[in-house]
Amino acid sequence: WCFHGELGKHAIRRSRCTAVLFVHAFPLGMLGIALSGVGFVAAIQAKNLAFMRQVLCSGAALTGMAMAWETMLHNGEKTGLDKAKILVFSVGTLAFLVPWAAGLGRMLTLGLVVLIMLLMCCA
Repeated sequence: WCFHGELGKHAIRRSRCTAVLFVHAFPLGMLGIALSGVGFVAAIQAKNLAFMRQVLCSGAALTGMAMAWETMLHNGEKTGLDKAKILVFSVGTLAFLVPWAAGLGRMLTLGLVVLIMLLMCCA
């Protein structure tokens, strides 16, 4: 296979420890995606601003944390690009919590969360 070298650097293939940590990070990422979805639905319904902000921001932050964690577990030798991705995911994770901590309104919270998501997708 032409990707054999890259697959060997995957967290599941590196060691038993990284495999266990990776397998535990995956459900956290899925939970974060699910919570973010609930937050978007709550934003559309516009009934409970505090609930929407809490679920949307915490779900997005949990997803960002899982992405940073998974990136750290891959490839034992970190390149500059890997370090930049980890930094972007970590900063994005903290940035997702800003609307919740600042008590921003519905549209501002949605806009900021979506903007951070877009920026993280470019990493």
